Amino acid sequence: MYEYVSCSVEITGLVQGLGFRPYVAGLAEELGLCGWVRNSGGIVTAEICGNIKAVEEWFHRLKSMPPRGARIDDIKIIEKKDFEKSIILNGSKAGLKSGFEIIHSDNDNETVYIAPDLATCDSCYAELEDSSNRRFRYPFISCTACGPRYSIIDRNPYDRINTRMSVFKMCDSCRKEYAKPGDIRRHAQTIACYSCGPELQLYINEAGKVRRVSFDDISGYIDKSIEYIRAGKIGAIKDIGGYHFACLPESETALRLREYKNRENKPFAIMFPDMETIKEYCVVSEKEEELLCSTARPIVLLNRKNDFAKEVCAASDRIGAFLPCNPIQYMICKETGPLIMTSGNRGGEPIITENNIMIDCVTDGFPDFVLSHDRDIIEPLEDSIYQVTKLDHEGITAVGSETAHDNVVFEGNEAIYDSITSESSKVSRKSMASESGKASCDSTVLDSIMVSEEIEPTYDIVTSEDCTEDAVVTQLIRRARGLVPEPIRISERTDKDIFAAGGDLKSVFAYCRGDYVYPGTYYGDMEDSYSLDKYNYARERMSSLFGFKPEIIVADMHPEYYSAKNVKSFASESDRVIRVQHHHAHIASVIAEHALKGNVLGLAFDGTGMGDDGSIWGGEFLLCEEDSYTRVGSLLPVSMPSSDNTAKDAFVPAFCYMYRAYKEGYLSKEEFEEFKSFETVKGNRENNKSDILAKALDNNFRVIGNSSMGRLFDAASYICGICDFNSYEGECAIRLENDAKKSLEADELLSKKQNINKHTINYQITKNDDIDKTFLEKYIIRTGETVNIDSPAIIADLYRKVKNKEKNVSLYFHELLTELIMYTVKCICKDSVKQIALSGGTWYNQIVLSRVMIGLKKAGYSVYINEKVPSGDGGLSLGQAWVAVMKIKKEGL
Repeated sequence: MYEYVSCSVEITGLVQGLGFRPYVAGLAEELGLCGWVRNSGGIVTAEICGNIKAVEEWFHRLKSMPPRGARIDDIKIIEKKDFEKSIILNGSKAGLKSGFEIIHSDNDNETVYIAPDLATCDSCYAELEDSSNRRFRYPFISCTACGPRYSIIDRNPYDRINTRMSVFKMCDSCRKEYAKPGDIRRHAQTIACYSCGPELQLYINEAGKVRRVSFDDISGYIDKSIEYIRAGKIGAIKDIGGYHFACLPESETALRLREYKNRENKPFAIMFPDMETIKEYCVVSEKEEELLCSTARPIVLLNRKNDFAKEVCAASDRIGAFLPCNPIQYMICKETGPLIMTSGNRGGEPIITENNIMIDCVTDGFPDFVLSHDRDIIEPLEDSIYQVTKLDHEGITAVGSETAHDNVVFEGNEAIYDSITSESSKVSRKSMASESGKASCDSTVLDSIMVSEEIEPTYDIVTSEDCTEDAVVTQLIRRARGLVPEPIRISERTDKDIFAAGGDLKSVFAYCRGDYVYPGTYYGDMEDSYSLDKYNYARERMSSLFGFKPEIIVADMHPEYYSAKNVKSFASESDRVIRVQHHHAHIASVIAEHALKGNVLGLAFDGTGMGDDGSIWGGEFLLCEEDSYTRVGSLLPVSMPSSDNTAKDAFVPAFCYMYRAYKEGYLSKEEFEEFKSFETVKGNRENNKSDILAKALDNNFRVIGNSSMGRLFDAASYICGICDFNSYEGECAIRLENDAKKSLEADELLSKKQNINKHTINYQITKNDDIDKTFLEKYIIRTGETVNIDSPAIIADLYRKVKNKEKNVSLYFHELLTELIMYTVKCICKDSVKQIALSGGTWYNQIVLSRVMIGLKKAGYSVYINEKVPSGDGGLSLGQAWVAVMKIKKEGL
């Protein structure tokens, strides 16, 4: 056997735009290998030649220690040849040049990945603060491991000429770094400096007139912006994904910002300069800190220790905290301290990226100033958002508990969470690198990957085994900057390109090719032509970048959804259009994430979605398998007005539930009449609203059946006197949950103090099925094989407790509801179905989530929830794509 080999290699995964080629070249040079590497479409191809032991070590290190942000899914050896040493030394005989080269990219292969935008790395931050470095305080410092990617790429492959950096001609110093082996900017496509890179621009509104402010030193723009913010001004700051409005977290600025964004009560996110400052204001668990410091730099919802002005976080019990993701944010926030940093847009619209639009805004009087730059942003990108829920044997504990453990891992998301590594793993990587000259692989390793070594996809599964006393569940609330456009690998393949339109709220589309689904970015709510235009632009751009040519188009079955009607504008006559029921798509998204097989009982709980029968669904138990489902249970459908106001004015669903309860005999006429004058929240309704609603219900006038879990929470919030109007989506439910958490914390403190196990209701599902079935059965209505939870009975029960001035009613509602959910699951499954999928916006409620997951685990079920896409409507497109893939498979197309 020859001691020397030459291998032609294809590497797929997240391997472009991350310094992957320089990393490959550096490994080869370190091991004395010759050959070349290049980007080829969406993959990396290489020719590697040298001593077989060194080649095997190259493979080993490439797979086990990829560069920051990269992920390898598949390594294929296309061809392997044995050579004499003399041939290797004379590279031309082997078709190779001596040494190792990074050569020009081609676009011969099908695109697989484009890197997401990555937060500034520690190495660049160190240079940014080094006064002796030529990039000291340079606002656009980046390297192969950080900086913009997806937001600036025009076409593949990811080379400077194909990005918005192409207009900036590299200076001689940058060009030398770009070509220098071992340099952190070797082949960094965003490389730039004061001499050749983007420049800042500053505009200020003074006495109603806009003036452009200029400085000889680029640092002057940063310093002046800091001065303005400290003076109480609100600025629009352009960063990687678009503009943010930035200001001090104080009453006056927050109120001005709320007025402009039409954001009455929704809390603002806060950017902190560092982790130490976050910990002064918030309780931070290990998992939450990992997320905050990850390359995505997302917003993470944290329990707060100290408060800002009430106008900042409003009624929220948490702070949406995040760290700077780029040098501009870093330099400003370091000097100002914590800042309100919210999307630069009007409420519900896509984030603004165009300089001229934001300058027009400051001309009109808001914001006070604009800090801009001349590097174009092609793709608007909001901040990604997460929450972490810790589970315990009682089903809920304070989020952000200092004792939270890391039981639920991010397998399959290494690219996103590459910076989320334990100290031990860092030491391990360092020690492995120090042995770089030694070939430790057995000689059979290379032969074992001679044809192909496919790295099996892994899935983030929260199963019954994971729901231990110290497990944590990590949920995406918004999937955007730092994560998009990374695809999600699924367990089924298709030969047809698929476009999935998503929904109208928190709209996210997706493409599917092979066994990958590519969700687009978050585009807000589809309420106007502006949002729709942005959505269509992003749809066409992603199609062009990846070369998607969809033959199958999937949309929601609601005929009035913008996203559903929009497909008619671009679908050809030969395209097949598939309509997928809203809640089926929710559950299918969980099935797709976790590669579930066989029967799955899906619990799809949210605010709204059109059902098969034309009514409004939202509290659904769906038995799913492959591309089909059966509705086997739900909240009891109750007639409600079909107007949008039903989802905003909490009195409306509260009245409808109470009216149904009265008609069913759960309330006496006297109790119902008393409720009609029952004021729980000041200024909650006009005097004649009750009579109008009653007439509409009696005459079946413009009302529709509604089984929405969202409306049940709205009604409960109203009855408990907590919130009567959703000024933003889910406000009533969120404030109801916050009130229940306060009761729960007080309950737990009392239990510990008195050494007793105190509960608002003392029945729980246990391994031995010890449960008061008689009590729960009074809330269950059975119609054939369908099981309904009697929601009017629940609301009538709550009303009596509030009228009798009982304490902890909001917590009682949560505990009763979770017990009924678990009991309904047992009634439906009858030991024949053991897989439970949870999806829909209701599952962001941490009390409901934790109680149900723990309770079902104790009853022997495996429980799965969205982690790679949002549980809310931002995850619909993944489910839609999955249903289409399964239909194609079933039909044999």
